[in-house]
Amino acid sequence: MSFEHILVDEKLAVEAFYSNTTASLITFATAVAKEIRGVRFQEISGSYNELGVCLGDSPYVACVIGYDVYFNSDDAVAMYGVTSRTIQNRRYSSSSKGYYQKASLNMATAVKNVCRHIRAYSPEEVAKATWRQVREDTTSDRDTRGSVVFSLGRKIDTGFPTTGSSFTSQLDRELAHLVAIGHTFVSQEFAANVVAYVEAREENRLDIAREPELSMVWIRHTPEGVMYDCVRGAGTSTNPHIQLQFTEETLPERVTEFIAVLDMVPVHTYVPEVGRKFAANLYYVPWE
Repeated sequence: MSFEHILVDEKLAVEAFYSNTTASLITFATAVAKEIRGVRFQEISGSYNELGVCLGDSPYVACVIGYDVYFNSDDAVAMYGVTSRTIQNRRYSSSSKGYYQKASLNMATAVKNVCRHIRAYSPEEVAKATWRQVREDTTSDRDTRGSVVFSLGRKIDTGFPTTGSSFTSQLDRELAHLVAIGHTFVSQEFAANVVAYVEAREENRLDIAREPELSMVWIRHTPEGVMYDCVRGAGTSTNPHIQLQFTEETLPERVTEFIAVLDMVPVHTYVPEVGRKFAANLYYVPWE
């Protein structure tokens, strides 16, 4: 299994702990907070024995701490553990969760493990972690449009070939041609369905063609002021490599306008020709 990147939930990432968290875990978290200034904790969904550790403005949890029976606890004894993308526990396969974990019976040792393996995300890491979800969101939008085309095609004929996003089959091209020249069909209902299908199919094709290449913009608060870390093409590539950094004064005006619009919509909302809001301080917007 690949490492699971956990998004920070700002509603949960507070310094207080929770009633359903075990006493041993609270003690462990308190010890971690004494060693690492400014950390926040959030519950991990569905788990009473783990807490996410949050650093700065990172949209992802920096590591996870827990008091649980870990993979490397041969005697099935509860241990203090840390799960981090920086750990490579070669006792386990890289496809196992244990590969990313270290655990100890001694809490002091476990705190040291947390300090050693906790890492804030770099802009490139954020881009690599988010791009797949951005693409999945875009695919979901396409699927919604495609389902409309499919439904219209089924009205014409239940066996009609409505797969794909452009006019690829000969029948598609012939129907589009008949509509374009104003052909008179025998059935008015059939004619209306054909026209609706051809128009929806073409609009779907144009929507996909108009989709801009999205670049990541991550807003961070630093001692030097607000910084905008940008990764070009992060919405389309697993290996984004063009990184830029701006201040509020140097950020391109068009990007500032896109962010202003996205700040008015909920997280994970896509606004056509503007971009997508991925997190409270993370956006994907057109650059060119």
